[in-house]
Amino acid sequence: MRSKKLFFAIMSVILTLLVVLSCGYATSNEALDILQKSLRILVPTPEIVSPVDGKVYRNFPRKLLVKWKKVPGSGITYDVEVDCMHCRKKGEWASQSGTPWLLVTGLASNAYVVTFPGDNPGRVRVRAVKGPVVGQWSPWIHFSFSTAQASPPVQLNEDCISFNPDMIEVKNISGSWKIVQGSMWILDFGSNMCQALQAYRIIRHYGLNRQCFVGRPRASFHYWLKGNQSPTGPVDGEDCIYFNPAHLQVKNVGGNWKIVEGNQWLFDFGAKRDEALVALEIIKKYRFNHSCFVGRPDPKMKYLRK
Repeated sequence: MRSKKLFFAIMSVILTLLVVLSCGYATSNEALDILQKSLRILVPTPEIVSPVDGKVYRNFPRKLLVKWKKVPGSGITYDVEVDCMHCRKKGEWASQSGTPWLLVTGLASNAYVVTFPGDNPGRVRVRAVKGPVVGQWSPWIHFSFSTAQASPPVQLNEDCISFNPDMIEVKNISGSWKIVQGSMWILDFGSNMCQALQAYRIIRHYGLNRQCFVGRPRASFHYWLKGNQSPTGPVDGEDCIYFNPAHLQVKNVGGNWKIVEGNQWLFDFGAKRDEALVALEIIKKYRFNHSCFVGRPDPKMKYLRK
């Protein structure tokens, strides 16, 4: 029965091509395109069984199993396209830029595992390929991720050093300009006296008396406090970037964990996801909404304020 259906399908394709060519409806290139499209009926469209259409996944890492039913026949391979909303431009699918977010071709098996980039809507489709004949894409299957509840609560054990802002000085020690309190040095500005004086002015203006870290040694995140409060600005001559703390997320971008606002990243933690999550909770706790610097690029002092 199957061989008889295949025979009639082939004859239908050949007849379509002959009619198009003999009646002058198309050029040879157009005819080949028509033939390619007609041949698609010889390669069935796969049926996706995973993910489930419309399902919200909460697992982290965001690994998604894409699985489909094999189509009959030998020498069949599969192409998988995964699309992502907001990944390239807010409000658009990545494929609307002209290239797929992810396109995997030539799969011999009927399953593929993809790591999705964020808590975004996504969609996936599959097609079968047999030699030069490329089958039709399956209908899009839509899914999304929401992993905020998948992460355990972040424990805040803040790591801070206290000092007295009324007792700090700017000193040149062995050719390096430092902010010190007695024998304890707080910041080092190398040969740049002006940056040391600017940092001194900022510390005194805000009354900062606690220097805090996430991830010592080689802290990945720094912030300063006045007692248990965020400094509140501004002060003349500051170099600050505004952000909305309600819009911040921890995302893996290019293999590094970052705190991002939309498509803009603010803080980079490398492989240290836990430190990124702690830093985000600190930002929320103190309601910071400005990231400030003394001496960009490569600032020797970073601080946050409201």
